[in-house]
Amino acid sequence: MSAKNEPPPLVLAVDDDFITLQLAQDMLTDEGFEVITAADGETALECFDQASKKGRPFNVVLLDVEMPGLDGYQVCKLIRNMPDGLFIPIIMITGREDLAAARKAYDVQATDFSNKPTNWLVLAERLRYALRASTAFSEVKRNQQRLADAQRATKIMYWEFDPQSDRFHFVKPDGALHVTSKGHLNTFKNLLQHLHPADRSAMEVFYKKMTDTNSDVSAAIEYRVLDIRGQGESFLTFHSQGRRDPDDKTSGDTPGLVYGVTQEITELRQNEERIQRLAHYDELTGLHNRNSFQEKLKITLELNKATQNKLAIFLLDLDGFKRINESFGHNIGDAVIQAFVQRTSSELRSSNIIDQDIGPTSMSRFGGDEFTLMVNCDTSDPKLCASRVAEQIKNSLGRPFHIKPSESTGDKNELEIMISTSIGIAIYPDDGESAELLLSNADTALHIAKQNGKNQYQFYNDAMSVAGRARLDLETELRRAIEQGQLELHYQPQVLAGNGKLVGVEALVRWNHPKRGMVSPAEFIPLAEESGLILPMSDWIMTEACRQTKAWCDSGLDAFTVSINLSGMQFRQSDFKEGVQKIFQQTGVNPAFIGLELTESVVMGDAENTIATLHSLKELGVKLSIDDFGTGYSSLSYLQKFPLDTLKVDRSFIMDIGANSDDTAITEAIIFMGQSLGLEIIAEGVETQAQLDFLYERSCEVIQGFFFSRPLPAHEIPAFAAKHPISKTPNTHL
Repeated sequence: MSAKNEPPPLVLAVDDDFITLQLAQDMLTDEGFEVITAADGETALECFDQASKKGRPFNVVLLDVEMPGLDGYQVCKLIRNMPDGLFIPIIMITGREDLAAARKAYDVQATDFSNKPTNWLVLAERLRYALRASTAFSEVKRNQQRLADAQRATKIMYWEFDPQSDRFHFVKPDGALHVTSKGHLNTFKNLLQHLHPADRSAMEVFYKKMTDTNSDVSAAIEYRVLDIRGQGESFLTFHSQGRRDPDDKTSGDTPGLVYGVTQEITELRQNEERIQRLAHYDELTGLHNRNSFQEKLKITLELNKATQNKLAIFLLDLDGFKRINESFGHNIGDAVIQAFVQRTSSELRSSNIIDQDIGPTSMSRFGGDEFTLMVNCDTSDPKLCASRVAEQIKNSLGRPFHIKPSESTGDKNELEIMISTSIGIAIYPDDGESAELLLSNADTALHIAKQNGKNQYQFYNDAMSVAGRARLDLETELRRAIEQGQLELHYQPQVLAGNGKLVGVEALVRWNHPKRGMVSPAEFIPLAEESGLILPMSDWIMTEACRQTKAWCDSGLDAFTVSINLSGMQFRQSDFKEGVQKIFQQTGVNPAFIGLELTESVVMGDAENTIATLHSLKELGVKLSIDDFGTGYSSLSYLQKFPLDTLKVDRSFIMDIGANSDDTAITEAIIFMGQSLGLEIIAEGVETQAQLDFLYERSCEVIQGFFFSRPLPAHEIPAFAAKHPISKTPNTHL
């Protein structure tokens, strides 16, 4: 009987005898079948076709052998070629009892054969058995399909090897999945010829193991086969598992067939190698990464401990690399990193300073623009050996790098970029015996080298540890200063060159330490940038400057611009404009009295995004200026696109006006260029009468520097403004 909610099995009964069809209809219906009858072969084929098209094909066919027109054999053969006909149970019924009729029925792929007169109850049981067998066979088909899908997805194939013929075959399901097709591959000897040379001996061992009746009956091997589909010499990787039946012997001690499964694992191994490489090597340079270098350093230290050799640990940091990234973008920065590694390792390798090869085994990229190097040194004078290596590195950077331009820069000409490096050096075992301590001490020496002007190397000494701890203490105190309000702003006046009238001030942060007094900005600003404290500090500076500007306006002081310096990290925040707008709303300041200053290197970093950000800031109503102009890598084409109001000439050019012809010419060029772009020009660092006269004669409009005033506390600005209302002329304006 059929299961609940399932339709009964559908039977197609075909016979030219009406009474037989009527009996089939009645008896099989009583036994839980649904019966459709056909009186001849043509009608039967039509019924079978229509049932398939309607989506409910027949489950079983009862087919009389002897019929007018198409006989049962012909109908059976035709049904097997129809959709849904290949595997359906077909039971042929005949009044003849000869063996030839039965054989002919099975030849045309009938499922079963029965004689008349029919015992309908027995036939019903035979139908149920045929249906159960058909259901089981359908499940086998589905499993075979699943297996074939899995084989294709995992690139698995089965194989057989015949030691007698010395040949093997791969066995794969065909598309219909009901027949196993065998594709002849080749002899074992020819297979060996296509293996990677390094894998041939292992394959011969595998072969011997699988064909030796005295060995284990299973074995596994991984090997590489020449990929004849690719260009050049490339190999595919396979893993094979073989099994031999110890009872399957052709004769005597000669083994029978060997069965196995093979999986192509080329992509798996490539991915594993890539993961392994990423875990130990820097993808950009091919050098060992931090973790890998530290592991190799520990091993090297153990060896040197046994041999009592000296080892120099170098920590290198490229000076000003951040500005290269900001000016040209990260693509150019990456190209500079690659060029630095190639030149440095090549020149060290070819030099006579050290014996060992300098390459990925001894040099690493610690991250960003920081590198490490370890070199075995002369035990008698390791510092002399290390000094020669450091000098070689410095000398290799004495020539510019020629870098192909990136599309993002808009430049077509090859870039010529100069870089230098600061180096910290620690010696094993003098400066430490562990990898961690040596790297820490080399890092301490590196910081001293950078603080002392960069482009130099420093050896670690014990006094540096004291300085390093002091630096960490200073960072902690700076964090506390931001939180507890120890910072304050001073304002350096900006005046008209012609009459000395106050037209603006630049807000400059000062740290009034409770014990040390005023801490130099040169000491804590770089620390803030390195530690990330520059962000909360910058937010405080902008808020306080806007609050003070509002207070001056409310007091009736004549309006002037208050300029606020922006850090690169602050400017590149995605919500920077919203943060500025929020401060304006909180303080109630008029944005027209606020100027935002960015250094040239910050502006030129990712110039296209900079343009969008500057335009969004201009929408707030602020003034925009480039600070320290002339020290970066500005492109005139981009300057024309930036919505700027002011250029500030860097103090380094002003300082040597008259004494240095290059600085004098550069200053004149900047003033002329700014004026041609319709920008206001401010000269920073003016300290002498001669500098002032030079700038005034060249129509530089605004002056800032100690010649007029040092940075003043906020409460002194009103008094300064009151003292500078008189129009003056050159040589008499003071």
